[in-house]
Amino acid sequence: MGNCEPAYQMEHDHVMRENMYIRKVTNSEISRGTNFGGRILIDSSGTKYVTQSAYITRYYLCLLFSLWLLTLMTSCFWFFVHEEHLVGNYYFIAVDTDKDMDLCYKLENGDYIGVAGSTVFAAGYNDDFIIVKQHPLSCLTMNVNRNVTNYYIIPLKYKVHDWPYENRIGPLSEKEFQAKRKELKIPDSLTFTRTFKKLE
Repeated sequence: MGNCEPAYQMEHDHVMRENMYIRKVTNSEISRGTNFGGRILIDSSGTKYVTQSAYITRYYLCLLFSLWLLTLMTSCFWFFVHEEHLVGNYYFIAVDTDKDMDLCYKLENGDYIGVAGSTVFAAGYNDDFIIVKQHPLSCLTMNVNRNVTNYYIIPLKYKVHDWPYENRIGPLSEKEFQAKRKELKIPDSLTFTRTFKKLE
């Protein structure tokens, strides 16, 4: 450390001088061992400053701006690998890969909330119900367990819950699904009319 020359006496917390960026630093920054990337100077009043190359400072400012711009663009222009309307506010949505396929409910603000969970591979609907078939997707291995098939029934007219995620009956086994169909008087004419063959 050394004393600042008079040319570097500053009225503000930071200033550009001779291709150098100079700013005040606090004792707490120094005690925390902050890496300033430049020399620390002390003026005649005991105030501490750090000096950094203006070129390096501009580089980091440009880098931060680029990262901010990239974040803004990705948040404003988000694309799904699959987005398909089924009925009403219900959509097939796959975020990153086809294995992410879920039946989702579109909220008023444009966001989606999953209803059945990945991996949905078949669905059908009428005026009263949506029926769904799904293979569970492991969050750890990202593998689809095609040995297990879960069934869901989503009431459209007589809802079982106001919250879309809770407005479902399931998961059900095939036997439980068939029994529930009879209980709810879901006609045989309602079948799985939309199937994703590669996820089946």
